[in-house]
Amino acid sequence: MELGAAGLTALYATLDADVAAAVAGLELPSVRLEAAAGACEPDAAVTRFGGVPLVSGGFAWPRTEDGRPLCLVGQWDCDEVNGWLGEAVLPAGTLLSFFFDVLEQAGWGLIPQDAPLWRVVVAAATAVPARPPAGAFTFPARPAVGRRVATMPDVWEPVIRAVWADGSAAAWAYERLRLDDGPGPVHRMFGWPDPQQASMHLDCQLVANGVDLMHGGYDDPRVPDLQAGAADWRLLWQVGTDEEQLGWMWGDMGTLYFWIRAEDLAAGRFDRVWAVLQG
Repeated sequence: MELGAAGLTALYATLDADVAAAVAGLELPSVRLEAAAGACEPDAAVTRFGGVPLVSGGFAWPRTEDGRPLCLVGQWDCDEVNGWLGEAVLPAGTLLSFFFDVLEQAGWGLIPQDAPLWRVVVAAATAVPARPPAGAFTFPARPAVGRRVATMPDVWEPVIRAVWADGSAAAWAYERLRLDDGPGPVHRMFGWPDPQQASMHLDCQLVANGVDLMHGGYDDPRVPDLQAGAADWRLLWQVGTDEEQLGWMWGDMGTLYFWIRAEDLAAGRFDRVWAVLQG
């Protein structure tokens, strides 16, 4: 749930005192990302949607286990993103390229075997364009512009559900704030996600540690020992369905989410990113 500075002030002013006290301090900074007008060069060294990746030496185009090339969803200029966010959370002088199995969308990030369906590739800002292999699909390149916003946890998040029972008056008062979200596709860097179905922190923790949520799921005997690590996961990039401007749809009008552990983000270990598709 996204709120500007005025909206955040209004949130605390309009909620009952006990509700406001319960959610105080939960806001997280985020960058709302939007496609700018016009196109850009497919290999532009900027934050953009689509195009072709800029890569360093030794790069091999990411593929699924059966050999299908993944598609570049977008590229981040980390210096640019840090500037939008107002914090140096990404490695300076670096580009990040986000790949996904766009054409097949064969997995939802709920089983460990889904891991080859996405990749985040790190390169220096002096990287060179990669030539897409035969069979690779590419989106037209669109420049992106970001702005810092405040986000609050969705009513499905455990930090909210621990405070109010489902369907309670307080939960409803908080839930109705979702109506204040801005229109249009929501592409978000960091902050709280806008889940389509349910909270994802625990799911990422479990599946990334080998738990199959499609078969056995939360009954797996490893779950109790793994649960505490759910709080370590951070939203990296939320990519909304955007047929009109960007030409993509995730699932059935759903959303694609890239997640990373806080310690991996600090260490620049983007090879350990987990992705979830909802919708």
